[in-house]
Amino acid sequence: MSDPIEHVGADQSGARAEPVAAPKKPGSHSKIAHLRPKVNYEKAQAETADARAELQAASSALRTAEKMEGSALADWIKLNPAPSADEVTRQFLAGQQATRAARVEQGLDPDTRAVPVISKSPIDQFAAARGKAASRGGTPLRSNVVRR
Repeated sequence: MSDPIEHVGADQSGARAEPVAAPKKPGSHSKIAHLRPKVNYEKAQAETADARAELQAASSALRTAEKMEGSALADWIKLNPAPSADEVTRQFLAGQQATRAARVEQGLDPDTRAVPVISKSPIDQFAAARGKAASRGGTPLRSNVVRR
């Protein structure tokens, strides 16, 4: 059997002509499989699996460390208990008694307390100096801010 006519060269010599390639559409890709993308994809999958395993191991180690830290903190709290209300009251009263004893040794009245210094504005000082009688009959001391 011979080749059909369309595959025979123009000179009818019987030599096969090369098939004409179809024009390539813009944006199309070849259908030939390349090995490099597959290798890169498999390599990335292996790296991702390794990273995931490492993350899980680190998360497990973190949880273990947090539990150990909690138990260590609980043990430390057991070794250093907070003072009870009775102990705090006793310490306060002992401090007061020590202060009173020191004042008695100095020859002072043990119950005398220092007068607190309250800073007064000049208006308050002037009003205190006027006395009670001046405040009844005279002009009351008021700020103009109050009248607004």
